[in-house]
Amino acid sequence: MNKLMVIFLILFLSGCSLIFYREPYTLNRYADWVNANTNESVSNDDFGFCYSKAKSEVMGRPVNEDEDIGGLDNYYKTYPILGKCLYEKGYRFKVKHFIVYCYNKPRECKAYRNYMKLDFDTEW
Repeated sequence: MNKLMVIFLILFLSGCSLIFYREPYTLNRYADWVNANTNESVSNDDFGFCYSKAKSEVMGRPVNEDEDIGGLDNYYKTYPILGKCLYEKGYRFKVKHFIVYCYNKPRECKAYRNYMKLDFDTEW
């Protein structure tokens, strides 16, 4: 019993959290942009428009659809712009498992926190 407690204590102190860890591909099921009225997922056209708009604002010039925006820092800068655009088009960022999702994806949560719709009832 003492060995088990020591193992849990070491994992806890090291920052290794087995409770909240999820593989990246499973996290995508925990959050999605949905229409506020119909609860349907965002259309590819609306998402593409807002993503292109966000990339253009970050780069300071119009960019092609397939053009790289210059690294992860610029990619993360698109989140608030993308969120605002989708929100203005009537979409909300629906999060089912808020604690697990935000523990693993803090940048997305910080950028989209004003546009979130928490959902604890819906099965996806």
